[in-house]
Amino acid sequence: MRPAAKIMEPRLTDLCCAVESAFDPKHPYYDVKSDPEKPRWFHVHVSFREKFLRYIPLKELQSHKEGELKDMPLLKQSRLSVSKVSKAEWDFILELSRQKEEDAST
Repeated sequence: MRPAAKIMEPRLTDLCCAVESAFDPKHPYYDVKSDPEKPRWFHVHVSFREKFLRYIPLKELQSHKEGELKDMPLLKQSRLSVSKVSKAEWDFILELSRQKEEDAST
């Protein structure tokens, strides 16, 4: 059984902004240590770019850890929820997503 997922490639649309709610004492995410002059919390704006044609399970990515994905942090320490992905790794994963499931398993 495959986990439910919406797999897509996001596009960064704005570099980085301070999280304004951190400065508002009435907001649930207020952070007394965050200052507009020296913010502690940031976010980026992303927009949809491309939907993956298929789900790529972790096991499939792991099958490439001796090859194209040998330096990918996710495959070295799989408990990472957010990790760096190089352009070469991302391009490879995009190509995997464009393959039919039958072709990918061979």
